[in-house]
Amino acid sequence: MLAWGAIPPILSTTYLCEPKRTEQMNQKDVLAKAKAPTTWCQQATEYEKTHGGKSWSYLLIPHDAITENKTLQGLASGFSFTD
Repeated sequence: MLAWGAIPPILSTTYLCEPKRTEQMNQKDVLAKAKAPTTWCQQATEYEKTHGGKSWSYLLIPHDAITENKTLQGLASGFSFTD
């Protein structure tokens, strides 16, 4: 039995999610700023893997892609941002 508020470790990846207005997704400043969390997730993954943890992934998600019928894994497969 899980304690109140505990989340079972069912995902193999930790996601850093950033919703962004759809019309801003391809703007130069948005893409440039997305490099920092991407680098952070790469460094966090390196650290976690040496300590038995999970990988990290940065998702830059258009606001209108977030709907009730979308799963986190579905969003990850479509909006994982890599340098």
